[in-house]
Amino acid sequence: IPFKEQVLYFNNAKMIICAHGAVMSNMFFCKEKTIIFEVTCNTNWPFFDKISSILNLNHKKCINNNCYKIIECLEKISI
Repeated sequence: IPFKEQVLYFNNAKMIICAHGAVMSNMFFCKEKTIIFEVTCNTNWPFFDKISSILNLNHKKCINNNCYKIIECLEKISI
């Protein structure tokens, strides 16, 4: 996807669901209060917590990458 489109997707999203990794750097293009739902592989990586806090994003995390646990975590989020 061209860079400009990526920026528009993240800037217009109300919620982003992604695996922990480099793609999360696109959160810099999100509007305040956007829900960032991060899925990690059974490890609590704190790296994006601080960035989300500074950008005033609603950062949620699912540390267990089991599909049923991800659904359980998602069901707890109110949009």
